[in-house]
This record gives sequence, structure tokens and C-alpha cells, in this order.
Amino acid sequence: MRLASSGLAKEESVDGTVLWWESGFLIRLAILSLVVGVVLAALGFSPFDLLDSLRRLATRIYDMGFAAIEKSLRYFLLGAVIVFPVWLVVRVFRLMGRTSGGEVLDPRSQPRSLEP
Repeated sequence: MRLASSGLAKEESVDGTVLWWESGFLIRLAILSLVVGVVLAALGFSPFDLLDSLRRLATRIYDMGFAAIEKSLRYFLLGAVIVFPVWLVVRVFRLMGRTSGGEVLDPRSQPRSLEP
């Protein structure tokens, strides 16, 4: 079976995986690798420099991720110092305002005494 888009022959193996093969495919891949290697060497790159740069990039991204988590944790704690005590005080006042039946006491619903 031929694929029109890639121009490569496609053959399925016994276990269902796809095998790509063509005699010119490996030759073109080798020539392209050689040309890219010459261009990168002319620009002063080496394979070890590229690998080292990728390692440093991964390290920086890793460090930035944990720095962002640390910063967000600090913001969370800063907010919690204010929010939690306020929530606790409001919760306590709401519990104090309930009757034994669970109803909330409304000061306006209490009968007022007209006596001084």
C-alpha cells in the first residue's frame, strides 16, 4: 500500500505495527543530517553544547516552576492570616445567635418593652 502524501511505502507487520521503508529514505535522512551538522559546525555549535543548553533549559524551567509554587504558597499564607480569623469570628457569632431549635435570633423580632 502506498501513501500519496508522504511518498513512502507502508507495510504492516504481523503484530499490527507499521513499518516504514524505502531505500532512499535512509539516504535522504543521512544527507540531511550531514548538511545540518555542517551548518551548525560553521556557526560554532557542537553536539555537547546543544545537549548542555537543553539540560540548563530544563533545569531553569524546573526551578521556575518551584519558585512559582513557593510564591503562590506565600500569597496563600498571607491571605489566610487575615481570612481565617475573620471567618472564625463570623462563624462564632453566627453560632451564638442561634436558639436551641436552630433558628437564628433576629433582634427586630423580639418584643420591645415600652417601660423605661
